[in-house]
Amino acid sequence: MILLDSCLRRNDKKDQKSNCDTVSKGSVHLRNKFYCVFSLHVIPDMVMFHSLRSKICLGFELARWRYFPVGILPVILGAAIAWHEDSALIIWKLVLTVIGIFFAHLGANAANDCFDYLSGVDQFAYDNAPELKGSGVCGSDILTSGKLTIREGFAVVGVFFLIAFVIAIVLTITSGWLVFILAIAGFVLGLFYCAPPIAFGYIGYGLGELAILLTFGPLPVIGSYYIQTGHLSWNPVIASLPIGLYTVAIVFNQHFAHAEADKAGGKLTPVVVLGEKRMRRVSTLMLILIYVSIVIAVCFGIMPIYALITLTLAPIIIASSVRIGRTPASTAASLLFLFKIVKFNILTGILIILAFIV
Repeated sequence: MILLDSCLRRNDKKDQKSNCDTVSKGSVHLRNKFYCVFSLHVIPDMVMFHSLRSKICLGFELARWRYFPVGILPVILGAAIAWHEDSALIIWKLVLTVIGIFFAHLGANAANDCFDYLSGVDQFAYDNAPELKGSGVCGSDILTSGKLTIREGFAVVGVFFLIAFVIAIVLTITSGWLVFILAIAGFVLGLFYCAPPIAFGYIGYGLGELAILLTFGPLPVIGSYYIQTGHLSWNPVIASLPIGLYTVAIVFNQHFAHAEADKAGGKLTPVVVLGEKRMRRVSTLMLILIYVSIVIAVCFGIMPIYALITLTLAPIIIASSVRIGRTPASTAASLLFLFKIVKFNILTGILIILAFIV
């Protein structure tokens, strides 16, 4: 009996060991299968997702997205004027317009980078003044550094413009054909600022600056105003001039930073044609004109009297412009002054918008 019991126990232990070995082998098999699936499918998908995300981020960098306030302030101003005059404000239309202008601005910036890269202007600038790299003043350095190919750059342009186009179609359906006409006008001016066969920014005669004035002044302000009210008025046209002129002043001061590169690349900017000293004076006069236009608009009742608060900014930026124009400025000094103009453009735009809202 004892012998039988001992044999049964030994058999039970063998069965348990056999079961454990089977379970262990099964676990190893499942684990190996999991690793195989993970390495063959999950890891490549993760790598692809990471690569795509990286390309998207580079696309936004190519388009210099950090300058987005310069593009959306005119849209908000147009809506603010509509609110001031007619108490009309359709929020979803405003949001859609802002998004549309945002992507149109990105598309234009990316296109300009691509065509400046092809002309060699950006590379000339970086060779001449390495401190321009990463500043966003002379391109984004995304193409010149090889982070994106030129084909990928144009793909980014296409995607951004496509998003803007779809939004323009929606706003045209809901607000009228004038929206589409203004959108096409903005697209032509934005794309062909650097793109052949027109290339406003290359052929000189101030056509590039005129294109910038229209693209960041009257066109978006009138468009936003019309989308909100359904009718046209001269008031948004005149009220758009300070912001439009400020954006031209930004572009002017970008030219100072890379004038030699523009000249080498055949880009006939006003600085290349007329020289730095003369254009420094023009830049100062333009800043004065911006604040004079605000005073005139207030006097004629086009802007509320509260807009005069922007005059507190005038002495600071004008004095800086006079100071930098007295002697030939270094690239670093030109960059600092340029960024100051960008900040004052945004501040002035915000104060004008608030004047219409309160």
